[in-house]
Amino acid sequence: MSDPSPPVLSLRGLSTEVRTDRGSARVVDDVSFDVPVAGKVALVGESGSGKTMTAMSVLRLVPSPSAKIVAG
Repeated sequence: MSDPSPPVLSLRGLSTEVRTDRGSARVVDDVSFDVPVAGKVALVGESGSGKTMTAMSVLRLVPSPSAKIVAG
């Protein structure tokens, strides 16, 4: 059996903070996942749970210095 294909996207340790009037707030905390070749991913959660910020961080639209994001 051959090795499985590497993931098309690998995300490790994503944490994102935003600044507010009251200081900084961690809106994403230590998220990790892989997207397999020909795979699908759905970000599902309640309002305010960090779905949009996770997606924006993966796209590098907001800084997430602690994350390791590897695109295959």
